[in-house]
Amino acid sequence: MSTFNLTLGLNEPTRLASVKATKYTSAPRTNQFEAEVNGMPREAWTTSGRGNHYLYFMSGADLYYVKLDSEGDLLAARQKLIVTTDEWEESQPKNVIRAANKARRVKKTGATPA
Repeated sequence: MSTFNLTLGLNEPTRLASVKATKYTSAPRTNQFEAEVNGMPREAWTTSGRGNHYLYFMSGADLYYVKLDSEGDLLAARQKLIVTTDEWEESQPKNVIRAANKARRVKKTGATPA
């Protein structure tokens, strides 16, 4: 099992941190869409049946699946899915918000140009 962070949805995204994903052997044949995995576009799939909802995605050369709690999570994932690992997130540059520099005024001294 591997651990991933999932962000589901477009307008009001839901973040699922430290989700355990299991390796799987073959991808589903239907419900394919594009996801972002560690900053790269990759294929992803969803399946559901008998009250269970599953999300499949490629990370590197491996296929993983995660069981989701609800149909709503499945639909949100199909709108937009971002999958990351903690290692990848830590390697990304941080957005540092800096205060704007105040412009300094220079006083002119008594000499006037001719």
